[in-house]
Amino acid sequence: MTLFFFGNQNLSAIGLLQQILEESFGTVQPFSASANLVGVFPSKRNPKVLLLGIDNLQLLLPGYFRMAELLKQNGFAFNNKPLTAHLTVARIKRVVNNHSFESFLTQNRQSSFGSFAISRVVLYKSILNLSGPVYKPVYVKLLGDGQKETI
Repeated sequence: MTLFFFGNQNLSAIGLLQQILEESFGTVQPFSASANLVGVFPSKRNPKVLLLGIDNLQLLLPGYFRMAELLKQNGFAFNNKPLTAHLTVARIKRVVNNHSFESFLTQNRQSSFGSFAISRVVLYKSILNLSGPVYKPVYVKLLGDGQKETI
């Protein structure tokens, strides 16, 4: 789940982003969330992403809002769209059978795909390749115990 997308950043910004993650999520405890609500983006007529909605993110929101505030204070440009809690399941190049695809969406719209632990916030670097982006963790902030992992 993406909290913020920064675009291209200088390597010198990594240290400050690490500090912002520490301050923003320092008091957030690990918790469980649920994946459900199958959907697509941007629309059913032109699906590019298959996604699952996520419930129960209330415990993450204080850290999210604090991070947005600190990013603004420190002059970071980022996509400031409202948080859309979802997991990307697949990227769609084209739908071969629209009827089957719409049937799948309808049958699974209200399905539950279980719960999972949210125990860390990760700063990723994306490397663009011809086959698609590769995401490499740069820094991991573990929730709850104040620990951190440097990759």
